[in-house]
Amino acid sequence: RQLPYVESEYTKRFRFDSFDNPKLKELRARHRLDAVVAPGKDEFERQVLLMDWTHRQFKKFGRPSTNCHGALAILDAVGNGHTFFCAQYTEVFVSAAASLGWVDRPIALRRHRGANKVGGSTEHSVTEMWSNQHRKWVMFDPTSNLILERKGVPLNAYEIREEWFRRDGT
Repeated sequence: RQLPYVESEYTKRFRFDSFDNPKLKELRARHRLDAVVAPGKDEFERQVLLMDWTHRQFKKFGRPSTNCHGALAILDAVGNGHTFFCAQYTEVFVSAAASLGWVDRPIALRRHRGANKVGGSTEHSVTEMWSNQHRKWVMFDPTSNLILERKGVPLNAYEIREEWFRRDGT
C-alpha cells in the first residue's frame, strides 16, 4: 500500500520503511492514525493533520531524559513524562507517515555557525514527505508544527534554501 513516488538517484539509494512492518502496523493501530488523518479533505491536509498529531504528542521539549529509539518506545516514554529533542519528533513523524503508506525521510538542517556559541544546536531535524498532490517533496517540521509556503504552495528544503539566499537571508 506504499504510495508511489518519483524515482531518483536518491530514492534508489535510500531504503524507505515498509508499510507492512509489524511495528508500523502496531503504531497505526495503537494510536488510531487512520482516524487522526480521516478529517483531511485531500492528501496534503491529511499529512498536515499527522504532523499536528505528532507535535501534540510531546509534552516537554528538552534534552532527551531517556535513551530510547523507535516511535512506539518514544511515545511510551513521552507518556511517562520524558523530554525529547527535534530528532525524536522527526523519528515519530517519519514512522507515523510510513505506517499510513507515505514516503517520508528525515533530514538535518544546518544552522548558522554562531548558534552553538549561545547554547544552541547547529542542526535541526525535520522531514520531507513525498506529496503526490504537489508532485514533489514537502518539508514538515513536527517540532514547530510548521510547513513553509510560497504563494500557497508548500516548499521543500531545497526551495526554502533558495528563498533564503534569494532574499539574502532576511
